[in-house]
Amino acid sequence: MATITKVADSITPDETQTLEETPKISTAWKGHFSRSEINEYLLPGKDKTSTLLRIWGPAEGGARIKMDDIGTINFICGRHDKEYGNGSGKLNMSSHGGMWKNEGTLHIVCNSSEDPEAAAQKDSSGEAKTDKDGLNVKIESGNYTEQTAGGQRYIEANIVHIKAIDQLILEGSNGIRMITGGDIVRSATDETNIVDNKMDVIFGQDLKTGVKENTTVSFDPRATQTVLTPGHLNHKILGDYKLWVAGNYQHWTAGLQPGTKLIKNAPASVDVRAFLDDLKIKAKKGIEMITDTEGIYAEAKKGDIDILTKDGDMTFESTGDATIESTSGDLTLKGKETTSISGKSVEIDSTGGDVKISTSGGIIKLN
Repeated sequence: MATITKVADSITPDETQTLEETPKISTAWKGHFSRSEINEYLLPGKDKTSTLLRIWGPAEGGARIKMDDIGTINFICGRHDKEYGNGSGKLNMSSHGGMWKNEGTLHIVCNSSEDPEAAAQKDSSGEAKTDKDGLNVKIESGNYTEQTAGGQRYIEANIVHIKAIDQLILEGSNGIRMITGGDIVRSATDETNIVDNKMDVIFGQDLKTGVKENTTVSFDPRATQTVLTPGHLNHKILGDYKLWVAGNYQHWTAGLQPGTKLIKNAPASVDVRAFLDDLKIKAKKGIEMITDTEGIYAEAKKGDIDILTKDGDMTFESTGDATIESTSGDLTLKGKETTSISGKSVEIDSTGGDVKISTSGGIIKLN
């Protein structure tokens, strides 16, 4: 069996680094109380120009400042540990103002623990994490202004909580979008929306609960409100219902039978009922009732039926037979002037009583 000595052939030769003369350390100062020191480093390199200046704090803390020959400054704090206290390993700065300007990208990474008293949790680099807030910015007085020119501000978190003591203003020059896969809950004392056009696209249920008053005011004389639905429209009103129309009112009903019904056992295409009081229909001009194939039926189970005209003629006309009948009371035909009964043949029949023809001072003519 052949012995495998290599996996693949290398394209470039192996890198080597000679450390005969470097690194070199030159100590400029060293303290004897805390073992702090300032020293220079000469790092490996052919040109011998890779250098560092380091300022070491007390040896127990491990904090240091590193400056290299390419203009980089590193502030490195010591370890954060519960044994050293909650303030260990922190970088603290205090000033009366200043300016921080970055020509390139700035990355700020903060790690924290939910419990500030928890045991130290260290990351892969050995740094501990014990603070509750990853980043806490507090402005004692004055405004806090951020401006991103030609870019985007992106915030991502499990919960984003924005609280304003006075007012919260969201202003978008080209629009504001709220997108969520869950619920949107709004709670306010008053709400005012000022828009040119509004469109709501609802795929589910639109429910309003606890509305004291709902008023729609349109100042434009061309304003139109349209309700268009392939389903049902249901209104249940416990109080009064008032509809006042300055123009014409048109109500058309086709009487189709949908697959899913809202009205069970619908008796007719249009059903208007008054259960506890009168039903009144009044018009300034005429009232017209026309049926194409079926008749018109009017019944009073209790009470009278009065058909009156105070100024005009009244006509009952039928192309077929016409019957005026009183099944349990008298029938009276009375005219203030002449009362005329005419026909090709006229029959007067009394099934159980007399037939009386009388006149008050006139003449009865039988021809």
